[in-house]
Amino acid sequence: MAIGGKKLSASQEDYLEAIWVLIWTEGVARVRDIADRLSVSTPSVVGALKALAKRDLVEYSPHKYVTLSDRGMELAEKVSARHKILRKFLTDVLNVEDELADSNACRIEHAVDEVVSRRLGYFVEFVSQGAGAEHLGKKFKGFCEQQELTEGDAPPGAGGKGSVTLADIKPGQKGKILRLGGSPVTGKRLAEAGITRDSVVSVVRVAPLGDPIEIEVNGTRLAIRKTEAIDIEVEGLG
Repeated sequence: MAIGGKKLSASQEDYLEAIWVLIWTEGVARVRDIADRLSVSTPSVVGALKALAKRDLVEYSPHKYVTLSDRGMELAEKVSARHKILRKFLTDVLNVEDELADSNACRIEHAVDEVVSRRLGYFVEFVSQGAGAEHLGKKFKGFCEQQELTEGDAPPGAGGKGSVTLADIKPGQKGKILRLGGSPVTGKRLAEAGITRDSVVSVVRVAPLGDPIEIEVNGTRLAIRKTEAIDIEVEGLG
């Protein structure tokens, strides 16, 4: 998405979407709430807001609520709309589970332009309105499951008894990591924090809206986004 010939980064699009969601759900957007939602530090949020303000996309002053300009609101709504279309395509057409679809939509939305996004939306509507759409969806889901079993590529949640995602672990509970999914950037960040396969992770607390999630690994605490936690398959340890 370009502004004045200069493309917005994926991170900047995330900030616009986070501000838009907070304003829509909470009525206001605060710096600390943006930081919690994106699992970043307050100084990082301030720096990003200043950059967005220079592009006339947000209105930001210290100790005041963050608001979107008319152009910022328009762009934030487009990012959110892309996310919803992608999520619907993944759930309704590809039969991907809700949480997995949500985390993947978060990553894909930055790489899809408006033309492709719009056509995906049309395709979802086309499939959903077709005769026998429900039967077709069930048949395709069964086909996918059979292919995954044949190819030995077990889907998330098939890690064995007690296999869940880190997002399912409650505060005070622990989980042993079975599989790390997500983007390479996320994988690198988790590895640097000592989070690897077979690591035991404790969930310390979960933000009121479920995002971010504070965890502890090897005595180190850090906050991760719910979308990241969904991509981490664990064995619940109670």
